[in-house]
Amino acid sequence: MQRLFTYWSKYCPTLPTEVKRFVTDHVHIHHHRKSEIVKLPDEDFRYWGLILSGLIAGYVANRHGEPQLRELLLPLDFFTGSEHPFTTRPYPIEYRVIDTTDLLILPIAIAREGQQKYREVAELFHVLKQKKLNFLRHLLAVYQEDRYYDRYCEYRRLFPHLTHVAPQHAQYQLLRMSETSYYRVKKQYLNNNRV
Repeated sequence: MQRLFTYWSKYCPTLPTEVKRFVTDHVHIHHHRKSEIVKLPDEDFRYWGLILSGLIAGYVANRHGEPQLRELLLPLDFFTGSEHPFTTRPYPIEYRVIDTTDLLILPIAIAREGQQKYREVAELFHVLKQKKLNFLRHLLAVYQEDRYYDRYCEYRRLFPHLTHVAPQHAQYQLLRMSETSYYRVKKQYLNNNRV
């Protein structure tokens, strides 16, 4: 919980006690082990979740019914069970823990109330949404590279931290390449960038 307040204080240095109390009175912290399912695709999940530590992957079934990685959530990333953070339209996604995770859970109705009542909560949601948009913008730049090697180089340039924290299977799924291609281009990259 302190990690959230430390991050939040960068954007709202004088976080009122009333706002902190509102959050602490309504949130729950869940500890999840690797491979646990946080949300099933058909599950009604009316919560706003914030990763405090760990990693969660979001999988959506492709047209063949096979799970395909759609989201990789790092510490201080958020998710909901709906199409958009404050709608009730469900999103058929499965959230699965890929590294031991501490997850802050806040009911959507309470999150919406906090956003309307406290400017600091609205600011936090705005900052977290912008963080997510920046991640997606970088990911789009990676996907615009046709050649796997170029895609991997762009990935390393834009997401250097992911290469150290995300499991290999999540990285090649995120890069939209086979496991064999991933290891081939990774080896090539490492050989070309020896110090």
